[in-house]
Amino acid sequence: MLSATQKELHMTPPSGIHSLERGLRLVTTLTELGETFTISEIAAHMEIARSAARRFVLTLEYMGYLELVEGRYRCRAKITGLGEAFLQSSELVQIAHPHLLKLRDEINETVSLTVLQDNMVTYLDRVAPERLLAVNIVVGSRVPAYATATGRVLLGQLPEEALDTYLASSRRAFTESTATSAEFLKTAVMDAHARGWYMAEQQLRSGIISLAAPVRNPKGGTVAAVNVSSSAARCTAQQIIDETLEPLLACVEAISGSYLPQYS
Repeated sequence: MLSATQKELHMTPPSGIHSLERGLRLVTTLTELGETFTISEIAAHMEIARSAARRFVLTLEYMGYLELVEGRYRCRAKITGLGEAFLQSSELVQIAHPHLLKLRDEINETVSLTVLQDNMVTYLDRVAPERLLAVNIVVGSRVPAYATATGRVLLGQLPEEALDTYLASSRRAFTESTATSAEFLKTAVMDAHARGWYMAEQQLRSGIISLAAPVRNPKGGTVAAVNVSSSAARCTAQQIIDETLEPLLACVEAISGSYLPQYS
């Protein structure tokens, strides 16, 4: 049976998404809102007009990425293909992916490849063991850099003036442990840059410990980061460092060593 919105479309495509950037932002938003959501919630989260959010949702529903259930929308499994298509198009991901798989199998934890875009962490690839973490992050997700281990590693690539400008903006706490002080965060970023890795506890999500290290180009510049996420219920921060740091550093070294000249 057709949903009300599909009937309204008369089986013809609705107005298309004219801005690819806004369309991709929408897909990311869907991963952040939870299992179900309304058009109004999407509009508020993206800070766009409800009419624009409605057009986006109708397009994705028509294409089979969303479905309407009891007045609320939810993602269908097909939407993961959007992330997979991006993965296949990225040469960096193709270089890194086998190394991420090797690291995942060695440590039995979730491993991600990330980059810094507009001072936000973007997930390019993510491989998880059978034991999944209760974190709704998929390929294409974007999260605030200051609230993640991988973000603090990636922020180390910014010139000091640019970092100060970034830290001058307001920040919100995602958990009781989220650090928001500009002074603390600048020290954390500089520490991550100096050590070549960084660990963060329960900054973006409660119960999650993350360890990250940079992927470097032939000139030594940071171009991406590999992040390992684990549950604080299973192990302590020190255990993560003891058991994961050495394999993580070997992973980023292998990716950096395979890096192509055009990424320099």
